[in-house]
Amino acid sequence: MSQTELGFVNEVKDVCHTFELHLRNFSRSRSKFRQLGIVGLFPDKSGPKSIRTSTLAAGIVQLYRKGRSCYDIATQLGISGSTVRRILKEQGVPLRSPLDNHQPLPLTDDDGELQPPAVQPPAMQQIEVKTIRRKLNEITQRGQAAEWHRRLARRRAEQQPSALATLYVDGHVRAYHGQHRIGKTHVSRLKRVLRAETDYWVHRAHGQPLLVVHESVDSSFRKTLRDGVLPEIRRVVGNRRVRIVFDREGWSRELFDDLLSLNFDFMTYRKGPYEPLADSEFAAATFGVPGQPAVHYELAETVFKQAGWPRLRLVAVKKKNGGVSVVDVPPLEPRELVQVHAHGICVGCVSGLLGGVG
Repeated sequence: MSQTELGFVNEVKDVCHTFELHLRNFSRSRSKFRQLGIVGLFPDKSGPKSIRTSTLAAGIVQLYRKGRSCYDIATQLGISGSTVRRILKEQGVPLRSPLDNHQPLPLTDDDGELQPPAVQPPAMQQIEVKTIRRKLNEITQRGQAAEWHRRLARRRAEQQPSALATLYVDGHVRAYHGQHRIGKTHVSRLKRVLRAETDYWVHRAHGQPLLVVHESVDSSFRKTLRDGVLPEIRRVVGNRRVRIVFDREGWSRELFDDLLSLNFDFMTYRKGPYEPLADSEFAAATFGVPGQPAVHYELAETVFKQAGWPRLRLVAVKKKNGGVSVVDVPPLEPRELVQVHAHGICVGCVSGLLGGVG
């Protein structure tokens, strides 16, 4: 480079050929040489550039000990959060746990009940995804995942208590990718037989989720609903009587007896062969659903009475193709029944409850 600048070499191409350099790289290097001298020919250190001084380190330690988070310190000083944590480790400052919120928080009171934190958490827009993951990981390590989930469900219930009168239960198969040996089933989304679990989602009246229960695929719907889902619902809603809506998989005398004995109402499709109703028993009905066009139905009502079964009210809906869907329901007014259907379209188990899907 110096020989070229001093004029000892006239042809730049000869230099590039000798040192196996591209002409463009040579021109770039010569520009740096003219600006910075020989120092400009050495490449800069890769990675983030931050000025670390003893004053900066002392300021970070002081702010951290006053209760500021790494994210707040990084935002104030214009550096990255990883740099703040690295400096704190170099200074020998023990880092706080993500869930401690700057001080140890009691998980339970004297009665064993979880208590909310005394310090309000920061706004959601200030929480990074990696911070949320660390918090979830620590909750799991403490064995408090189930209790944390119940607290979220109770908070949702307290925010909208009027939406708890009718709850929709629907099961979804989820592929399992862990290391435990569990049963296999057909995963319709992937069209394959895989190890899988079933998530039973409980939704509120307008389709918002309330809680979820995880269960193995080899468990029956009745067993899971009775032993897993209903106890979780009871912990959230208390002793109030609520209506549980589910699909035809739940048509079972034993399940109906369980629901009634546990103080639950229910609604589901009728399953199995049955005698069709005469056309003379159907009557046209029109209902107005808020926010939707008027709904037109042909409805018939009867009572299901069979030895060993509880007495059930059946509502038959004539489909567009001439068939009939029969739903056993609690003593609802027709308008309430349509509202249950209108809200149920958000959940797979009651989609088409009265809309002509058998």
